[in-house]
Amino acid sequence: YERQILRCDKEKHELNGVKYDHVIDVDVEDGKPALKLGVNKTDDPWVVAQNFISTHMLPQAYLEQIANYITQNTGVGPKPMELDSEYCDPLTGGSRYIPPSVSNSGGSSSMPQ
Repeated sequence: YERQILRCDKEKHELNGVKYDHVIDVDVEDGKPALKLGVNKTDDPWVVAQNFISTHMLPQAYLEQIANYITQNTGVGPKPMELDSEYCDPLTGGSRYIPPSVSNSGGSSSMPQ
């Protein structure tokens, strides 16, 4: 049985004496008032969801649903990584370390013995 998350209010609000960029109503039990979840723009939605689950002793199975809801409805969450067009992988790119080749032709070695 999957619970439903209700709505997101995008104005600055105060919850338990703390100001948040977003306050979300989370419906966790039919017939009971929704629980409030405060989220700031700089928060990690997975950490916020886990803290919410721990605080309200909710099933761990709600984690992904709550984290995704936070991301989808508030814009809070990880941003896609932008690669610089000049980026060069240090392990496989042109600037990688290439050790000098060692010639072993049976002659004298430049390595100390």
